[in-house]
Formats: sequence, C-alpha cells, structure tokens
Amino acid sequence: MKQKQLWLAVAFILAALVAANLGYRQVKKPQKEMVVSALGAETNVPGVALSRDSQEATMPVERASAEDVFAELKEAARKRDKDTLRRFREGWVGQCSSEELEALIALVDEESDSVWRGTMMEAIAGKWAQLDPEAAITFMTSRVMRDRRQNGLTRIFEVLARKDPAAAFALIETMGNPIIMQPSAEAVFKAWKKRDPAAAFAAVEMLERGDLRWSALNALCQVEHEGGGRKQLFESIGSIESSNLKRDAWKQAIGHWAEDAPFEEVVDWIGTQTFEGNLASRLEREAAVRHAADDPQAMAKLVSRTC
Repeated sequence: MKQKQLWLAVAFILAALVAANLGYRQVKKPQKEMVVSALGAETNVPGVALSRDSQEATMPVERASAEDVFAELKEAARKRDKDTLRRFREGWVGQCSSEELEALIALVDEESDSVWRGTMMEAIAGKWAQLDPEAAITFMTSRVMRDRRQNGLTRIFEVLARKDPAAAFALIETMGNPIIMQPSAEAVFKAWKKRDPAAAFAAVEMLERGDLRWSALNALCQVEHEGGGRKQLFESIGSIESSNLKRDAWKQAIGHWAEDAPFEEVVDWIGTQTFEGNLASRLEREAAVRHAADDPQAMAKLVSRTC
C-alpha cells in the first residue's frame, strides 16, 4: 500500500511540473509575437518591444543593438517609411547611451548616400550633444571622415548655443581647425542672434580672428524670415558702437539683401539713409556685385544711376 501511495505522489508532482511548464510557455509565447521592431513601433519605447496592451504586465525583451537599429533605418529609408524615421528621432536615439550613439554614428559614416547620411548625422549628433557634448565633438573631429563631419558638428553647436551661446563659441575657439570652426561659428551665431542680438554683435566685436569674425557676421546679417526681421536686423546694426564693425555688418546685410531682392529696391533704400563718409556708395557697389549673379547688368545700372 505504501509503495502505491509513493507512486501516486510522484505522479502528482510530475503532473504539476508539466502544467507549470505549459503555463510558462503560454505566458512567454505572446510576448515574443509582440516584438514588432528594433525601434519599438508599438510603443515608441527605444529598443524595447512591449505588449500591444501597455497596461498588461509583461517583461521587456533585450534592448536592440545599434546594428539592429541601423539595419531597420536603412530599410525604412529604402521604403521611404517616414513613421519609422520619426520614431527614431523621437524615441530610440533620445534615450541612447554615449557608447550607443558613437556606434551608430560610426555605422552612418560608412554610408555612401550623402543626403541620408547627413540627415542621420544631424539627428544622432544633436542628441549626443545633450548627453555628452565633449565626447560628441571629439568623435566627430577625430573619427568621422573629413568631408562628412560638418552636418553633425553644426548640429552639435546649434544645440549647445541654444543653452549658452557664449560657452558654445568658446568651445569652438579651442578647436584650431578653420575648416571646422567657420561653419560651426555660423551655427552658434545664428542661434545667438535669436536669443540676444545685441550680445551677439558685441561678441563679434571682441573677435581677433578675421575668418571667425567674417563667419559670425555672415550669420548675424542674414534674415531668415521676413515680417520685421530685416527691420530688427538694421536696428541692431545701427546700435553697434564700433565704426569698423558697423561698416562690415552693413556690407554683409546689404549684400545678403541684394541676393534676394530687386536691385533697384536695395539701392533706393540706401539712398534714403544717412551713412558716415562714403559708406553709402560702398554699399551700393556691394549690392551691385552681389546682384550681378542674377543680373549681369547690375553694375551698369548702378553707373547709370550715379551719372
């Protein structure tokens, strides 16, 4: 009798183990079926696929690697899948570690499609700038191919300048490479102008390097949007104390305006203003030179107006 009871007990334990194992498989199987992509398409959670019902308690799968995400991005680009690219910009890349971002940029750097590569560089570098700007700059300047690094660097300094443009520009001055410094300086001063135009022009006045001074003025003296933008720019230039800086700023501003507006409109406006010395005539010549690309007769028109 005792032997029979023992066998019954063993059979009961085995049955319980089998039932538990089946239950475990039933819990795990739906979770595996719900893994939709490396970018977490169902939930926008980067690299972690959750259940379709986010309120259910499920265990996340292993985080996607940079290689997995990169492969999916390439496929999305091939299919022109804007939703996946948007999830990348808003989701996965925003919660990466510095090491993951470095690995992803290294993969992007190997791509031959310059447009797609540039777009991805900007997206990744912008997030990396928020996480570890020094690491991002060091990697972009030392590891990324020379002709491919500027998109990322420009984006890094745009992000930094929104928070502290003076500190961002101070960082540029330590770089030592004019090819990198000039476009990066333009990015900083464009952001600086939106934040505090007077401070931005004051900072230009302190610059000793002619190439950086030119880049900074080039950024400050462009009007990106009409609707009062040009009026505000001209008011900022008019308030500059340094006569040399004011002269250079007027030349840049008038030159940019002449590239977009009818030649007569620009020259007529110059005629309504009061400038020191012969600055008015110099600005008219600047307008004619800039406009000559679209109107070869611009210089002749200027000569005829002054005769």
